[in-house]
Amino acid sequence: MTSEWAELYALEEGVLLIHSFNVKNVIFKTDYASIVNRITKRNKDITVIGHSIKEIRRSMELFSKV
Repeated sequence: MTSEWAELYALEEGVLLIHSFNVKNVIFKTDYASIVNRITKRNKDITVIGHSIKEIRRSMELFSKV
């Protein structure tokens, strides 16, 4: 597993955990610029990691502010 995948997995787990606490506003921090860029440009990434990021983005839409 690359460090990018590990960071993405941690982000996904964080989103699911915070959502289970019914938190409405949340700030996620990462030092991985490539993940942030992929999340903000999610419709342009057709790679496997891009698909995973789209799934995380859908989970993030459950919050009122991310």
